[in-house]
Amino acid sequence: MSLRTAIDYVAAVYLLVWVAIFVYMALIGQKVSRIERDIERIERELDAREASEAVPPVQHPVEEQPR
Repeated sequence: MSLRTAIDYVAAVYLLVWVAIFVYMALIGQKVSRIERDIERIERELDAREASEAVPPVQHPVEEQPR
């Protein structure tokens, strides 16, 4: 194998590694975005549930302490 051929192979592998890294990062970015949207949706649902279930706090009678 000549030096020129070896350089071509190294360059091709180097390029493929960078492409793989960028594709991986894009996929991870999509997953993170989807998870963030799911978290926001769940937070809205919880807020709505808490608002609909909001019950005024029970007032307990204050017991007088013996003096």
